[in-house]
Amino acid sequence: MSDERYEYWLLINDTISNFDSLPNIELRANKIKSYIIDNLKTGNIFGREYLTVYFIFKRLIPKHSQQIDSLINLYILEYSKYPKDSIEAFAINDNIFILEILNGNFKSGLENYIKRLFLLDYNFARKNPPQCPHNFIGSFLVSANVKPLLFKIVKDLFSIDFYFSLNKRDRRSVVNWVWNTLWGFTPRILLNERKEIEDIYEDLKDIIYKLISLDSIDEVLHFSMFVYNIAIEAFIQGQDEYKKLQDEIVAPCSQYYKKWIEKNKNVIKELPFKKIENGKKKKIALVRPNIGYWSPFIAEYSILKGLKEDKKFNDNYEIIVYSMDYFELWNSMRDDCRADSRKCSEMLMEIGSDYRVPLDEFHKDLFYNNHLNKIIKFREKIIEDQIDILIYSDHLYSCGEFLFLSRSAPKQIYWAHSNLWYDVEGIDKRIIHFSPYDNRFEGNPFKWEFFTVTIDKKFLNPEEETKKREAERIKKYFPKGSIFLGSIGRLSKINNWEYLSTVAEIMKSNPETVYIACGTGNENEIKEKLKKLGISDRFYMVGFVDPHIYGYVIDIYLNTFPEPSGQSVVEFLNKGLNKFLVSL
Repeated sequence: MSDERYEYWLLINDTISNFDSLPNIELRANKIKSYIIDNLKTGNIFGREYLTVYFIFKRLIPKHSQQIDSLINLYILEYSKYPKDSIEAFAINDNIFILEILNGNFKSGLENYIKRLFLLDYNFARKNPPQCPHNFIGSFLVSANVKPLLFKIVKDLFSIDFYFSLNKRDRRSVVNWVWNTLWGFTPRILLNERKEIEDIYEDLKDIIYKLISLDSIDEVLHFSMFVYNIAIEAFIQGQDEYKKLQDEIVAPCSQYYKKWIEKNKNVIKELPFKKIENGKKKKIALVRPNIGYWSPFIAEYSILKGLKEDKKFNDNYEIIVYSMDYFELWNSMRDDCRADSRKCSEMLMEIGSDYRVPLDEFHKDLFYNNHLNKIIKFREKIIEDQIDILIYSDHLYSCGEFLFLSRSAPKQIYWAHSNLWYDVEGIDKRIIHFSPYDNRFEGNPFKWEFFTVTIDKKFLNPEEETKKREAERIKKYFPKGSIFLGSIGRLSKINNWEYLSTVAEIMKSNPETVYIACGTGNENEIKEKLKKLGISDRFYMVGFVDPHIYGYVIDIYLNTFPEPSGQSVVEFLNKGLNKFLVSL
């Protein structure tokens, strides 16, 4: 950035920071506007940091100019000349939006900017963060406070006519951008509006059905994973919604996969051995979409460590942990997430577990990898390793369905972490690691085998004294003498009238109580219920937190229902004798 560019960038920031106190705000804004337009007229484009002029001109609302319209049209023509994986395409798109802002076209300008951006190459954006606005766009959209418009844009992108007017590569780009920029990861811009997301879900469902009718299996595998992830993150609150997902997504997709497998027996290798041989050490595959430091890993690590200390088990079984390393399911290209994954893999290897990531060959295609080829290659690796027992959990979505339906091991086990209605052909046994006596099992037609997990001590009270000190600091922000009620986990678990009204009764009878809701989810919907219940002023939603800090903040954990809390309860109860769990 030249000295002059830097000077004007500082001027823009100063104007935003001191907008209300500047006496000559319009004069200063016109100076900035003239400088940008004069440069763009000569083809000198600006970096995306100049998009922040939005926060000046949105408040001033500049007059519309035909001259700027002409300049916009010239840049749109220039934009069309560059490939979608070029710095020029990204930069020109940014500058078209800057011109739209200077011309007062805030709504239509942003709408067209996002639609153009989401057709550009997502891999290129992730590989070139200094030039491309992957990380910037999320924070910019949060600051711009344009969530209603974003829902409209997403709905337009996934309208069946527009979506299928695009080629396959562009369709994948739309999914990549929406999933990773607006939905999947921080700041999760579109997470908290359940009604709008359910509306978009209907469009997504129609797209899946259309892809099935077109026999586009790679797209069905990828797109259904996208829909599962959004549904589970955004609006599934209990087993009724899981059953809906089973009926509307899993069942039609798995029926399609089954037909495809039967038609393509030349591609899908038949399992070379039909039953588990007696007398040999049996191989168990525990298959994960990726490895990350979260509750399923904690449970699985604890089990694996315990089994490693069991001689009889080790004399008869060998467990191999496989990661399919799906980029789509978490921010796996971020350095901190990669470090998190390495930490987990090192922990597994330290206890002598065999950990494998057999699909490195697909990393070169990143977010555009072929899901069909990836699953077929993974299945072939499972067969090559002569796996006897395949264990797959409800976090694997479409790839797990394909593995089950194509019979990838002599014995195939479904391990439920939350979804009790998941059902595809090829499941030989269902296992679960929580109590069979809660109401989640009401009306469930399947046979389950239950077992318990003793969580390894290393997960229960890490850095105990440091966490306690931080908890005491947090408590000072609340009224003195407060008794802290709370819960830790997805907010969907508390987002029901029965639970919140019960909490309200407790709080009204005990005026010294406050409630700390730890986790992310449908905040706006919960706030509406809290207003009606009259406890808004004492109910705090603190977002994603360190459970080992807030476990010391909360005095009484009010267990959620109908979906009870899981790992978080175990961690909470290990914070001391003065911690209490109440199941309502």
